[in-house]
Amino acid sequence: MFISDRDTIAAISTAVVNSGISIIRISGEDAFPIADKVFKGKQSVMDMTSHTVNYGKFISMDGEVIDEILLLKLDGPKTYTRENTVEINCHGGVNVTNNVFHEIVKAGARIAEPGEFTKRAFLNGRIDLSQAEAVMDLINAQTDTASKIAIAHLQGKFSSAVKEVTNRIVDVSAEIEYHIEFNDDDMDGPTMGRLVASLTECSNRLKKILDTYDTGKIHREGINVVIAGRPNTGKSSLMNEVLGSDRAIVTDIPGTTRDIIQDYANINGIFVNISDSAGIRETGDVIEKIGIGKSYEAAKNADLILYMLDLQSDLNSEDIKFLEMFKDKNILIILNKTDLVSQEQTKQKVSAIRCETRHDPVTLSLKSGQGIEGLYERFKQMLHPGQADPKNQAIVTNVRHKNSVQTAYQAVNEAIRGFKEETPVDLITIDLNIAVHQLGLITGETASDDIIDRIFSSFCVGK
Repeated sequence: MFISDRDTIAAISTAVVNSGISIIRISGEDAFPIADKVFKGKQSVMDMTSHTVNYGKFISMDGEVIDEILLLKLDGPKTYTRENTVEINCHGGVNVTNNVFHEIVKAGARIAEPGEFTKRAFLNGRIDLSQAEAVMDLINAQTDTASKIAIAHLQGKFSSAVKEVTNRIVDVSAEIEYHIEFNDDDMDGPTMGRLVASLTECSNRLKKILDTYDTGKIHREGINVVIAGRPNTGKSSLMNEVLGSDRAIVTDIPGTTRDIIQDYANINGIFVNISDSAGIRETGDVIEKIGIGKSYEAAKNADLILYMLDLQSDLNSEDIKFLEMFKDKNILIILNKTDLVSQEQTKQKVSAIRCETRHDPVTLSLKSGQGIEGLYERFKQMLHPGQADPKNQAIVTNVRHKNSVQTAYQAVNEAIRGFKEETPVDLITIDLNIAVHQLGLITGETASDDIIDRIFSSFCVGK
């Protein structure tokens, strides 16, 4: 089927579950005539005042009453998509929601593609591409800070910073082009000095933006934490403690956990993807071996490894092998079961672990709860992503933006080097054009249709 940006589209914008209310959105040139076919109230949809809510009955194309609804009429361009828009609030049952939606499609609307409403907001100039991406960031945000960063992006904080740098680069490039066109002489020293100063300011701004990426990425995507160690050291108990629920099965039988168990937690305002892994040991059990292999694979992709040890046992060859294999990773060694040994034995074991591994372990008892607060304090220290101030700084949160800023930064620095090495100015403009193009990819001004389609394909239907 041919899909056109001029089609009138419709989608269920709320989750299709039994709930109080469902919202179905219609957008496009024929939104009002389509809604008029299925709505019966005191006045027709065509005669309603814009931005008003109207009560009435939803009628099927066969004349049957399907539901009682509230209909919101919104005249473009003062809408999310800048098109004529109708939002129907019906009862939230799965069956009634689907019935209402199917009748809207029968009345002439096309089922919207994922992210198509936001894509139209972008194509119609209401928001730029980075603002569009912020819509999904806000929907997916798991912490207050992540929400604040997404809101700042949605309001154009990041875009404005990018556009300010872009405009300065364009101004330099335009001056060079003017010189090439109307002057036969070489560019004089004061002019070159002024242009280099302007590009240096651009470089500094891009570097400042680029330096926010590690912080922004953590707040947007979270931190991957893997709990590893030998069987019966308390890995699953730690998982349950962090989650505040019995997510993992806990027994005294070695090898109980055979596959990766994943869940999510908010620890001190940081979104954490936490995984419990199979106990690491030599085994002849084929299934357990597969689970142990997955443990090593999960550790490779972890931002932080929590390595569990039993205070009653010494380091063995499996522990040493694991810690050596991941020596370049961020590792926190946890000595569990302080309730089963004396304080003196605990001190001796801590000293021995420090000497053998060069790690500073924490001690606790997951059974009694002793030392749990100390663990969370170390969590806070190790997971802290840096200060994020979305109101006062442009923060890079995704790798697409980071790559474009980095390439633009490198291109600007190449242009500066070109000036200092007296490279022909027409060659310098090539680097400046690269920088402008890369920054335009962020806001969408230079993004290809393939890039745009790929971004919006990751959106949920109805947004």
